[in-house]
Amino acid sequence: EARGVGVTADGLQAVVADTWNHVIRLVDLGTSTVSTLAGGGGQPGLVDGVASQARFSSPVGVAVSVDTVFVADSSNAAVRLVALHDGHTSTFLARSSRSVTVDNAHRDVWRPVDVAISTDGSSVFVVDVSRHCIWRMDPGNSAIAVLAGPLEAPSPGL
Repeated sequence: EARGVGVTADGLQAVVADTWNHVIRLVDLGTSTVSTLAGGGGQPGLVDGVASQARFSSPVGVAVSVDTVFVADSSNAAVRLVALHDGHTSTFLARSSRSVTVDNAHRDVWRPVDVAISTDGSSVFVVDVSRHCIWRMDPGNSAIAVLAGPLEAPSPGL
């Protein structure tokens, strides 16, 4: 079940979050050939490493930069990075790995469902349905902030 899709900078491939199979797919837009970029075995998990050994748990959103795919790995409460050239996977952000202080309380990412990248690559935006917010992160220095949303209870529009 495909949930999220992005297109490479050259426009030649689509990157797809195959949610129920727990993998990230590549689709050649010229030939419609589908291959697995990262993940394997169809088993959920949180494993970084080479493409075939990496594990995801219900990836649902993707955003593609020039050489990296950002993945909203929802059931792992993580944002993962996948190298476009070889599928090597690492964890960019995970529950309790980074937090931000809001209203004198520490908050962390809980359930990311979508991710986007600014056109200049300086910011990554993550929609978190459990925290009812949008996080803004700087991929260069790991800074994280709440862009919009209350973090605790739903508000109009979020």
